[in-house]
Amino acid sequence: ASLAGFAVLARIAVGHWQNSETLFTQALKATSRNQVAHLNLALHLLETGRTEAALKHYGQALKLNPRSAALLNHAGIALLKAGQIASAKAYFEKALATAPGSFEAHNNLGNLFAIEGRYAEATEHYSKALTANPDSAEVHNNLGKIQRERPADAIYHLTLALKLQPDYFEAHYNLAIALANAGRVDEAMSQLEAAQKLHPGDADVLRELGLLVAARGQFGRAAEIFEQ
Repeated sequence: ASLAGFAVLARIAVGHWQNSETLFTQALKATSRNQVAHLNLALHLLETGRTEAALKHYGQALKLNPRSAALLNHAGIALLKAGQIASAKAYFEKALATAPGSFEAHNNLGNLFAIEGRYAEATEHYSKALTANPDSAEVHNNLGKIQRERPADAIYHLTLALKLQPDYFEAHYNLAIALANAGRVDEAMSQLEAAQKLHPGDADVLRELGLLVAARGQFGRAAEIFEQ
């Protein structure tokens, strides 16, 4: 009889906990000061494109723990996705003040300045992020992507990103652009083909591949690639 009762309760609970959103919503109904539930619900909402709702839960989590560098960074990323660049910058700077030398805060500030086209400042923060974590493929990719005036530096960082993470689609794509800008067309095409294997049919990859093929005078093949 007891087991049957527990089975009924379990079935009811599973109905509530069928996905992350309902799980953490139920947790917040059951507990009033649950920083973890607010954070996890915010992450889920952000992943599903509901940025404004995510920001509310980041705000609630920060009320419970206002000096958490991790929370400040997460909230800053949500604000950046919402296009609130000034507010995002303030959160990343608070995170850096709370945790000097924070890899995440420097990388996030680098991303923010890169979006604004302030590449010198972005480079400074990416370099500091690499000081904290020299084996970050993500930061090497980010740094390589913005080195438009220094193709040799771009190629160096993007090649290193791929050594650290060989299946890194964005690094293959960005390295192809850098190699093409340096006149190394065959190598650029090789990187685009590698990117295409990872994400077949990606429009950006096909566009760049078509441009390189057209530059070789193979207009029929280029037209087929552009149509694809």
